Amino acid sequence: MKKHLLLLLLLIPFLLGSGPTVIVDGDPQVTGNPTFYGRIYRWAHSITSEVSEKTTANITLYVRTTGLDTNDCQSAANACLTIQEAVDRIPKNIKHVVTIDVGPGSFAGFYVTGFTVEWPDGDFQIEGTLANHTPGTGTGSGTADGGDTDTCIDSGQAWTGDALIGKMVLVNGEYRFIRDNDGTSIDLVGVLSATCNGKAYQLIEYDTKLDSFPADNAYAYIEGYGNTVSEPNSTAIWFRNFEVDGQSNFYEAFWFWGTAGMNVERIYSYDNYWGGGWQNVWGRQYANDLWFENGWTYAQIYYVQSESFVGSRFMLKSGGADGFRVEIGKYLELNEVYADSCAAYGIACIGIKYGSIADAVLDGNDVGFYAYDSSSIDFDSSITVENSVDDGIRLSRVMFGDIDTGTISSNGGWGIIVDEDISGDKSALSSLNMVGNITVATNTDGGIYGKNNSIIHMSNVDGANNGAYGLQLGMNSSATITSATGITGATADATINDGTTDLTWATDFDDDGDTAVNLDNGCRIKRTD
Repeated sequence: MKKHLLLLLLLIPFLLGSGPTVIVDGDPQVTGNPTFYGRIYRWAHSITSEVSEKTTANITLYVRTTGLDTNDCQSAANACLTIQEAVDRIPKNIKHVVTIDVGPGSFAGFYVTGFTVEWPDGDFQIEGTLANHTPGTGTGSGTADGGDTDTCIDSGQAWTGDALIGKMVLVNGEYRFIRDNDGTSIDLVGVLSATCNGKAYQLIEYDTKLDSFPADNAYAYIEGYGNTVSEPNSTAIWFRNFEVDGQSNFYEAFWFWGTAGMNVERIYSYDNYWGGGWQNVWGRQYANDLWFENGWTYAQIYYVQSESFVGSRFMLKSGGADGFRVEIGKYLELNEVYADSCAAYGIACIGIKYGSIADAVLDGNDVGFYAYDSSSIDFDSSITVENSVDDGIRLSRVMFGDIDTGTISSNGGWGIIVDEDISGDKSALSSLNMVGNITVATNTDGGIYGKNNSIIHMSNVDGANNGAYGLQLGMNSSATITSATGITGATADATINDGTTDLTWATDFDDDGDTAVNLDNGCRIKRTD
């Protein structure tokens, strides 16, 4: 009887129609009717994370500069004012599609923590707004009458040269950043699935900006959420369509820590301390169409102690250190990355198990590409490394490196260095396989340098005007070549003892099986057609 009476007393406020009162630390937190999302409601910060929440249907919340954080946020006309308020209203267990729709204008950063996104139906999207761009000269749309998959030409335009750099173009449903333009043509970051010629196009700009004081020194800081995915390639949270003003190198554009399935696309960021990063994340992460410029320190994009990353179509310009840096990762796949004028490495890979780099263009960095203490680095498809202040490519303690096609030219040091690195307590084999159409030319110190027990195999590798030697070996390193090897240097084609003995492909390796050996330092070159 007492139990029934107690239950009746608890139900009286609901039966009479009055709103419930939620008590946190002794204080009432809800003063009006709550907003329901399925069976669990959330009003501002009223219910703590200890309450079990989950979605029972798709949710869209709206954020506008004209909104109020006391609104219900369920329409653009009755939107929230801040992204953080919308985030705080989302149930922690996401089993459906949840979208935060952020409109035009400038907004403060936000902080996301403690969510579980359940596979296969759970999906959490935080989206800014894109808008059509009206250029100062010419028009913002038209139909291309020339071009290819990486260039659009409209002979009727009159754009100002370089005025469209950093904007995007929309062609047949595909967005691409514009890396260069003149009066009638635009060059793209990454190729289209089909030629631009004959296609309608629209210039695009970012209409949503994060530019005021963010949470935890990153405009978008997302941490500590899990997911129940059993499918390793599934996605969970998307952050897309934002411009980020780094306020003179003070904040990161985004930082993801201790999460799973964290993905970004179409982010334009400048003047950040670091650009953006993933740390201690698991599962597969995706990033598409990112532009980072004038980052102040360490890396424009930083990926550390994490499992799997797939990135496509990056422009990384004028970074204070590296363009892209990965440390201690299992799987890395980078496609169509442009790293331009970074103060350290264009791309750096430290301690990874497998890395695939396809169609990268690394121009004007201190060193174009650097890998250390990694199992496998595969330059799949083409790589271009040019105008580095120092070396073009450095592979140190990389068990297996492979270059299929590419151009490594006009670098201030060596075109390529392969090095075991014997400075530590233990050594590791370094090897490089170069079989394809590869040009190594006009590099100041020389073409390819293998040292400290390195192994190099070359076929169809050519290139002239390298300083000193086309191929130089030192300290127990070896190389195999074929009749198609044509890389040359100013002093001689090759040397097997760091310059003491000069070798020529045509005379010293004119027959299959010809071998040159230096017994003093253990170096050898053998022709194996």
